[in-house]
Amino acid sequence: MTVAFHDTGFPACPAFLGVTLEVTARDGKAAIEQGFLGRHSHGRYALREGLWNLLEVFRAEDVKATFFTDPDDALRYPEMPEAIVEAGHELALLAPAGLCDPRHPERLARLEEQLDRLREVTGAPVTGWRAADGRLSDALMQRLPRLGFTYDSSFYDDDRPYVFDAGGGAVLAELPVFEFLTDTVLHGAKHPLALVERIWGEELNALHEAGGYLPLSLSCRADFGSGRMSRARAVGAWVAKARRKPGVGFRTAAEIAAAAVETCVPEPIPAIVD
Repeated sequence: MTVAFHDTGFPACPAFLGVTLEVTARDGKAAIEQGFLGRHSHGRYALREGLWNLLEVFRAEDVKATFFTDPDDALRYPEMPEAIVEAGHELALLAPAGLCDPRHPERLARLEEQLDRLREVTGAPVTGWRAADGRLSDALMQRLPRLGFTYDSSFYDDDRPYVFDAGGGAVLAELPVFEFLTDTVLHGAKHPLALVERIWGEELNALHEAGGYLPLSLSCRADFGSGRMSRARAVGAWVAKARRKPGVGFRTAAEIAAAAVETCVPEPIPAIVD
């Protein structure tokens, strides 16, 4: 069962800005393997310019975002999560690839240690999860609430949030994302910015009319993200346009997840079958 937000006292059409923040987590391995630091430096743009460009746009639009942050990069460059929290945004986790591999249980153990350090360094709760590789096993999903997570935002399977039964009385909200409201899909295909803006506008209109919710997924990178100022300003224009729609209100992912938990009947975690 998906959430009906008009029954929660929430905006009828809530929107959230989910920002992926990674610096060397993606590019670092390729740079080491290939010896091309310059070629694989788009992620460093997020540290030097991209994050700050988006933070400025969000400040100008007076909107709070949710930043899904790679734990290695967050601890390596603590000025990033500190700035996010200081500006009143939500800090969430961009979970590294490979955590579902049963041959490497040490990966999840290391992530738990990083998570504790991140919460200690920032003094902020980290309750949101997004899988960098989009992979979650049923065992991992059942474990997330026990690690302090209240929601995941990795699936593509609905127009509205819903809630999983994680066993033992625990629940996990799911905040689905949409490919055509994801900047990496469009900028990664090298579409002109005017076309990206048109597609985002069409998705905004259609989802608003259908009574869905509006998750705009962004990256701080320079190549296929929205970190460059021209693209960041396009994000600001979309926010302003969305706000003019009746019933639209921007919330953090954690706030939307809490509303979903209050309203939805939890459903079983889907099993992978042959």
